Amino acid sequence: MKMHSRELENKLVTMKDMKGFSPKFLEAYLHQLSDKKDWKTFMDVFTLAIYGVLMFPNFENFVDRATIDVFVAF
Repeated sequence: MKMHSRELENKLVTMKDMKGFSPKFLEAYLHQLSDKKDWKTFMDVFTLAIYGVLMFPNFENFVDRATIDVFVAF
């Protein structure tokens, strides 16, 4: 995601004992990336958001750590 790991850790939120990213954070970050025209990173973050919201919808409005791990491994 082209962010320092500490910065990413600070962006994680906890929901029902699970850590993950809020879609609001991912959306705001996507806007930043599009403004910078960093399309490679944009597509990676966009794909993560799609994985989290459509393919692994454990909680509404939440992309959990398991989804992030699956995405990174893939």
